Amino acid sequence: MIDPNVGIDGFTVGTPLATLEGLDGVEITPYGPERGISTMCYGEYRTENVYGTISVRGSWGDPPDDPTPYYEVATMRSDQPIATPEGITVGASEADVLAAYPGATRYGNGDLGVDLGDETIRSWVFTIGDTGLVTEVMLDGVDRCSDPADAPNEPDGPTYTGGPEDFEPGGWRVSGDEAFGPVWLGMTVGELSQLEGVQITPAADAVYCYGTFQYQHLSGLISVRRDLRTDSGPTPAESEDDYRVTFVSSSVDASTTPLGLGRGSTLEQVRQAYPGLIEGETFDPFVPDAYNPAVNWVFHTNDGETVSGIALDAGQNCAG
Repeated sequence: MIDPNVGIDGFTVGTPLATLEGLDGVEITPYGPERGISTMCYGEYRTENVYGTISVRGSWGDPPDDPTPYYEVATMRSDQPIATPEGITVGASEADVLAAYPGATRYGNGDLGVDLGDETIRSWVFTIGDTGLVTEVMLDGVDRCSDPADAPNEPDGPTYTGGPEDFEPGGWRVSGDEAFGPVWLGMTVGELSQLEGVQITPAADAVYCYGTFQYQHLSGLISVRRDLRTDSGPTPAESEDDYRVTFVSSSVDASTTPLGLGRGSTLEQVRQAYPGLIEGETFDPFVPDAYNPAVNWVFHTNDGETVSGIALDAGQNCAG
């Protein structure tokens, strides 16, 4: 049996790499650049009883120059059947899992997940086989080992910086918006047009909405801005400079919120991380940024249970 707070062999999900390196019987294998994955993933570990990944766990939006202090045990698995404190192990049925964990969430691949609801951001993941029985139990801590290799710097692309006021409540910027770079909320049409390969499609009625854009895995809206804090009506555009990027969306794994939520996260995990989440039948769940409520974090979902992508909305006026 594994207690998530205790783990096994002297560590658990969330244990820093520096601590892991000091434990006897732990074999650590760093990953090299040939794997083509992000430097946010350090590598893997193995002991006599368990194995898993070592990674930055998506808990920050602006990666530091040196991620080493942020590497932690991110997943814990075993070659042998392990049991949760509630008695769920390999061979248990779906009914057993749901009885032990009434709040379990079914993932898109059919597995069941149970958010532990702690600050460490951990969950039990139960792999369900074709027979409807549990074939593996894993303690998951949201690793970043499926993220692609870090993109090289692109000095020729436009960089929207704005002024200091853009980082204040009511401005354009929020912590974590680097996940959508090189597109930034508040970009003018001219700045956006500097991105090589960007496709901008004008709208039929350009009083409030200029149009849509597509750039690589990013898409969004260009419009005049309304104040989401008061939901007051926008002022019609008088010139092209009045139109800004007011909505940007991404559906790749590498784009996450500062708390590590993104594609593949469950809505239950989002609710736990953001208690102020607003949900409804006619719109995607969203939550105002904690520091700048003039910008919303939006969580796209196709099945009502799993996040398919995230977005930032600064008061767009093109849809809904």
